[in-house]
Amino acid sequence: MLRGAALPTLAAMSDTEIKRALVTGGSGFLGRALVAQLLAQGVAVRVLDQRAHPDPAVPSVVADLRDAAAVARACEGVDTVFHTAAMIDWSLNKRALLHAVNVEGTDHVIAGCHAAGVARLVFTSTVDVVFSGAPIAGGDEAMPYPSTHLDDYAGTKAEAERRVLAANGVRGLRTCALRVATLWGPGERFRIPRFVEMARGKRLMGLGDGTARFNHLYVTNAAHAHWLAARALCDAASPAAGEAFFILDGEPTNFFEFYSPLLARIGCDARWRWTPAWLVYPIAVLSEAINRRRPRQTEPPLLTRFTVTSTAGDFWFRSDKARRLFGYAPEVPAARAVDETVAWMREEFGDGARA
Repeated sequence: MLRGAALPTLAAMSDTEIKRALVTGGSGFLGRALVAQLLAQGVAVRVLDQRAHPDPAVPSVVADLRDAAAVARACEGVDTVFHTAAMIDWSLNKRALLHAVNVEGTDHVIAGCHAAGVARLVFTSTVDVVFSGAPIAGGDEAMPYPSTHLDDYAGTKAEAERRVLAANGVRGLRTCALRVATLWGPGERFRIPRFVEMARGKRLMGLGDGTARFNHLYVTNAAHAHWLAARALCDAASPAAGEAFFILDGEPTNFFEFYSPLLARIGCDARWRWTPAWLVYPIAVLSEAINRRRPRQTEPPLLTRFTVTSTAGDFWFRSDKARRLFGYAPEVPAARAVDETVAWMREEFGDGARA
């Protein structure tokens, strides 16, 4: 189903300029930021998502990645595809669904690009694809994929990334993958609302002892990285083609303490109570076992081996390769990002320790 104004059909695909783009997942958190970035650059944009883009002027193909015909239609008439859509779920009882959306859905995007003669495909990956549970301090793209992942989400994203990179150079398509760090900013609906609720109830619990470091990525900076990567792929000889890149903001901080200034700015008690990893890890193992035995459980467990090991131990990377090969640097400085997010939090949650 196509909603919004129709996107003009290309007489011939542009191999050297980004004129018309498709954003899968364009109604999501990152997708909306990327659509805004592309529109600001004068690019005509179409969205493929399970819901229409909030701006009715943006053409939307309302469909699921598992619908190969709909994906193919969405790819028609564009020169660049940004594949941000994915099923993000850390449950341990949804392997088949995660594979169908994240892996087979990506296959449909690649096939759609080939059929439509799309010149460029930028895939939104995740830092999770190289994580096995062991600490990572200053990781880079030389790291191999682990033999096993802690959850099916990371495993399916890694497989999808492999397939996107393997498609580079096939039928004229140039591809790359951006391994984004944990996203934050105005409109983030997973972590910030939960931490606000916990802080107002004086129940902020951090895992570990507060010394572990972690990467975050402001959503506007993530969108900017996608634009730069696609621009790099306009060059037929670009060294970015067929490559994966870690994308993140500045220096790493503790996962939990990162949110303290945001919470404090809206009047919340931002003091964390620390729980040692050795104490909570067995609980995470038990939580996973229970999750596996509940096939109808809709919400993923809050506590898993991944959440413990990724936040109570070092889990951070460097983005030198992205800076070197396509000039990535955070577009929005940290202070402004905090101000913009706090303004949204005040509007969304109110100011003060209580809603």
